Formats: sequence, structure tokens, C-alpha cells
Amino acid sequence: TQPRCTYYFGPFDSFNEAQSHQPGYIEDLQEEGAEGITVEIKQCQPQILTQEW
Repeated sequence: TQPRCTYYFGPFDSFNEAQSHQPGYIEDLQEEGAEGITVEIKQCQPQILTQEW
């Protein structure tokens, strides 16, 4: 993606709930100018919600 970041969103109660919110999060990132967005849905508890690399 451009910029090169990992964004974590949630919490969600289920995979289906996370998947149903995915289009809105992608739209928000695109409105901020992000390009090359890829999505991976997984259960985790990150300490940092936005990681630049």
C-alpha cells in the first residue's frame, strides 16, 4: 500500500462481522489517498493500531 502501513480495525465478535465492516474501512482508507490496499482478516490484539514500515 501507499503509504506503507498496516492498519488494525476492530474489535469484532466474529469473522462475519469483521467482513461486513470491511468495505467501509477500505473506503475510508481510499478517501485518505491509500493505494494498493490488501486485506487479511485475523484475530489478534495488537498493541499499536497503525504500523508504518
